[in-house]
Amino acid sequence: MTWHILGAGSLGGLWATRLFRAGVPVRIILRNPERLADYRAAGGLGLTENGVTRVYPVPAELPDATAPIERLLVACKAYDAQAAIAEVAPRLIRGSEILLLQNGLGSQQAIAARWPGSRCVFISSTEGAYREAGFRIVHAGQGQNWLGDPGYRCPPPWLAELDAA
Repeated sequence: MTWHILGAGSLGGLWATRLFRAGVPVRIILRNPERLADYRAAGGLGLTENGVTRVYPVPAELPDATAPIERLLVACKAYDAQAAIAEVAPRLIRGSEILLLQNGLGSQQAIAARWPGSRCVFISSTEGAYREAGFRIVHAGQGQNWLGDPGYRCPPPWLAELDAA
């Protein structure tokens, strides 16, 4: 199953590069054709870890691409999340998973209520990352990610795949 990542900033880029280098199918969704052209010109996402930079050619697409979305990681600001998801909502299949990786409270519950046909997983992260320039990300501090879903007691079956990435 392909991970679609909405938000190619510091944490979205960190997750995308880690999944990509682990061999997990992943695509980033960029907001407009200009951003997609800039991304392609950059050759992918650059990730600096321990002073070493590598570029990962993670596939990228626009919100109006036609491929259905089964798993969507939302890595944008909490106040932008609903509008961002709405742009790709026609592509969400019934039973899809929406993983919410953002600061702020309240947006998670609003998103879960707005898209009841999708499983919403909340993520809290202590990873440190910042965007150096364009599509270049620096991993500034090793942290942990906690995932939770108030609607389900069982962990998702893909948790081991994520842990390996």
